[in-house]
Amino acid sequence: MTYRSLVALLALIVTGVFGPLLLATLPFTELVPAVAAATLLHAMPPRARAMEQLPLTTPEQTPSPLPQVSVGGYRTCVINRAGQLSCWGLDTDVPDDLGLVVQVSAGPAHICALTTEGDVRCWDNYGYGQTAVPDDLGAVAQVSAGAQHICALTTEGDVRCWGDNDNGQSTVPDDLETVAQVSAGWLHTCAVTTEGTLRCWGSNDFGQSTVPEDLGIVAQVITGAHHTCAVTTEGILRCWGDNNDGQSTVPDDLGTVAQVSAGPWHTCAVTTEDTVRCWGSNTFRQSSVPNDLGTVAQVSVGTNHSCILTTNEVLRCWGSYSISQNTMPGNLQTVAQVSARARHTCAVTSEHTVQCWGYNTYWGGYSGQAMLPDDLGAVAQVSAGWAHTCALTTEGTVRCWGHDNVGQSTVPNDLGVAAHVSAGGLHTCAITTEGTVHCWGYAEFSQVPPNLKAVQQISAGEVHTCALTSEGDIRCWGSNSFGQTTVPDGLGTVTQVSAGGSYTCAVTTEGTVSCWGHDDNGQSTVPDDLGAVVQISAGANHTCAITTDGALRCWGDNYFGQSTVPDDLGTVAQISAGWDHTCAITTDGALRCWGDNAYGQSTPPYEPLRVRLATISGRVLLNGHGLAEVPLALSDGVSTTQTDATGAYTFTEILQRPLSLTPSRPGYRFVPASRRLLLTSNLADQDFEAVYDAQMTLNYTQGAPGSTFVITGTDVPPGQMVQFSVNGEPLGNPLRVGDNGQIIVLVATAPEAAPGFYVVVMRIEPVLPSQLPTSVQRHYQLVTEGPEALVRQPPPALEAPTLAVPATVDGFAQRPCSYLPFVGPEIRDIPWDEQ
Repeated sequence: MTYRSLVALLALIVTGVFGPLLLATLPFTELVPAVAAATLLHAMPPRARAMEQLPLTTPEQTPSPLPQVSVGGYRTCVINRAGQLSCWGLDTDVPDDLGLVVQVSAGPAHICALTTEGDVRCWDNYGYGQTAVPDDLGAVAQVSAGAQHICALTTEGDVRCWGDNDNGQSTVPDDLETVAQVSAGWLHTCAVTTEGTLRCWGSNDFGQSTVPEDLGIVAQVITGAHHTCAVTTEGILRCWGDNNDGQSTVPDDLGTVAQVSAGPWHTCAVTTEDTVRCWGSNTFRQSSVPNDLGTVAQVSVGTNHSCILTTNEVLRCWGSYSISQNTMPGNLQTVAQVSARARHTCAVTSEHTVQCWGYNTYWGGYSGQAMLPDDLGAVAQVSAGWAHTCALTTEGTVRCWGHDNVGQSTVPNDLGVAAHVSAGGLHTCAITTEGTVHCWGYAEFSQVPPNLKAVQQISAGEVHTCALTSEGDIRCWGSNSFGQTTVPDGLGTVTQVSAGGSYTCAVTTEGTVSCWGHDDNGQSTVPDDLGAVVQISAGANHTCAITTDGALRCWGDNYFGQSTVPDDLGTVAQISAGWDHTCAITTDGALRCWGDNAYGQSTPPYEPLRVRLATISGRVLLNGHGLAEVPLALSDGVSTTQTDATGAYTFTEILQRPLSLTPSRPGYRFVPASRRLLLTSNLADQDFEAVYDAQMTLNYTQGAPGSTFVITGTDVPPGQMVQFSVNGEPLGNPLRVGDNGQIIVLVATAPEAAPGFYVVVMRIEPVLPSQLPTSVQRHYQLVTEGPEALVRQPPPALEAPTLAVPATVDGFAQRPCSYLPFVGPEIRDIPWDEQ
C-alpha cells in the first residue's frame, strides 16, 4: 500500500497519581515556634531577654525569645510573640513590606530590624547613609543602631558597620576575633568575642572605648552616648566613660545583673531577681522605676524614657512623653469619631473610650495634649486643637487638657450641659443643649458676636471661628486676615461649616461646597467635578470632602501626601483634615490616616503586643465567571484554601504581614500569577483573573519520513477536550484531559510522506460556558536525509484499541497504530529501544 499522508495517531492521557496537595492550616500556637525556629539570633540566658545580650556561644544557636522591646531617642519599638513590629514616637513609620522580624534596634534617629530570613532593614534618618544596608552583608544574626552608624553581626561571627565614621566608629579592627554580640553607641562601638573578650573602638573623649583591664569575661555589652556598660559572666555590672549625670556609677547594692541598657544620660539594669534599677539623669523621671512593675524580663532605655517587658508580656514605660513615646498604645477597634489637628490625633471608639497619639509639646514646653486625664469617663465627642484637646462626655460635660497659656483648656464653670465642642488654635468653643455658644481662650478669637441666634454646629479654626445657626445661616468671627470670616453672599442654606487654617468651607443643603479665605495652596478652590457632598473638613492648607456615594476627595497642600487619598480606602463615613495629615473613618468603623507622621500622628494606635490577624477574601474569575475548586496557597505555606462553586475564597485569621497569594491549578495561569499582599488589615475583593496557559512540546522537531514523534501537552485544564491536528486536518477523535492537566500523543509518519514543515496544533475545546477555546501550535519538519537518531520506529504493537484516523490527509496516507503503556511525562526522555 502507498502511504501519502500522516497515517496514525496514538493518544494516551496520563492521569496524575497525586492530586493537588493542600497544606493544612496551622493553628497559631504551631506557627510561632515555626517562625522562631527559622531565625538566626543567638541564644540568651533565661533571664537575659534584651535584644542585644548574647551568651558566649557561637552565632548558630537558639534565637532570642519574643516579645522584645527597644527604646531609642524619642521612640519605642516592640516585637510581639508572632514577630510583628510596632513603633511609636518620633519618626516611627514601619515599612509596610517589612514582614515578620526577630530583633529590632531603635537608634536616636533611625530604626533597624532583622527579619526572619536574616535580612537587615533600616529606615528614617539618611544623613550619613546609615540606613543603606550593604548589598553584600549576607545573613545577619544581630543588628545594633547607633546615633549615625549601624553595626551588624553576621551568622559567621563577623562585624560589619556603616554610616558615620568621623570618629572611626564604623571601622572594625582587622584583628577582631569571632564576635558573639555587638553594640553601636553614639560615636563608638563595642563587641564581645566568642571567648568573652571586649573590644571597643571609635570616640574615646570620656574613656568610653577604654576597656578596664580587670573587667573579666564579658557576657553582654551596651553602649550609651559617651559611656559603656558590660555584664560579666558572673553577673557583675561595670560601667565607665561619661559620668556627668551619674550614669556610669553602678549602685553598690545592685546585686547580680541579667541584662543592662544604657541611654545617653541614664542606665537601667535587670537583676537576676527580675527587678529593675535605674540611675543617672532623672529630669523626666526616666530613672524613677514604678513600684508595681512585677517580674521583669527585659529593659530598654532611650533619651529620656525607659520601658520594660514583664515575664507575662506586659509593657510599661515611664519618663518623657513629648511624643507619646512612653504611652502604651491601646487597640482602637471600631472608631466612631476622629479629630486631627496640628501634630496629634484623637479618636472616640464605639464604646465611648478615647485615645490620643502624636505630639505632646508646644513650643518646646510639655503641654500633654495627647495625654488623657485619668478620670475622663465615657466620651461622646473629641476635638483636637493646636496644642490642647477637649472632650464632651456622654453626660454633656466638657473636659480640656494640654496647653493652657491663654486659658484655652480652662472650661468655664458656668458652661452648663454641652452638646458639641470644638478646639481651635488658641481657643475653644462649645454649644450648650440650648443652642448657646460659649468660647474661651485667646480673647480675639473667643469673643462671641452679639445677637447670635441658636447654633447647631460650631467650628474653631486656627485663628477664627464659624457657627451654623439653627436656620442654616453662617456667622464667623476672629481674624479676617485672608477674608476667612467674610461669608459670601448668596451662599444659601448650609448644613455644615468647617473653619481651617485661614479659610472656611461650607456645605449647602443641595450638597454644593463653597470655600473662602486663604488659597495659596488651592485649599479654597473647589474641584469642578466634585459632585454632591455630605461632609467637609478644612485643615491647615488642604481640604477633604465626602461625596454622597461615600467617596473621599482632597485638594490643596500635598507636601506630606495629606491630600493623596489611599486607593484602597473604600467608602468613608467621617473625615478630619489636620495640619499636615488626614484621618478618615470608613463605613465599617476602621480608621485610616496619612500624610505627615513625624510625631506618629498618622499611625492609629493598636496594642503592640496583641497578635494582629486579618481576613482575606476574593474570587477567581475566568471570562467573568467564577472558577470553582481552585487551590490557593499563601507564600509561607501556613494556610491554603479552595474556591467554591462561584470562584469565591476566604482566608481567616491570617497573620498580618506581607505575603504572596498564589492560585495554582493545572491548565490555568492567573493574573497576577502571584500577588504580593501588604496585609495590615482585612483585605476584601482580592480577585484574580484566570487565563489558559497550556503548553505543548515535541520530543524532537525534525525527523525522516517513516519516523515517529511524541506530542506532550502540559498545564491543560483538567476535564477539557483536546483535538490534535496537522496542517488543519484533525488526527483522530477529541480526547479528554486527566486531572493532572497532561496529555501525551504518539504520532507516526508514512515512509513516503513529503519532506517539509508541518503545523502541529493542540486545540483545547471548552466544556464550560465561562471557558473559551484556545490553541497551541508547533512546527515539525520532515527531511529526506539526516542523522539516523532522528528516525525512531515505534515498538511492536501491543494488544490495545486501535484509534481511528482520517483515511487521507494531504501528502500522507493512513497507517494503523495502537495505544502504548507510557508512564507519565517521562515519555519524552525514554528512547524507543528502552520501552
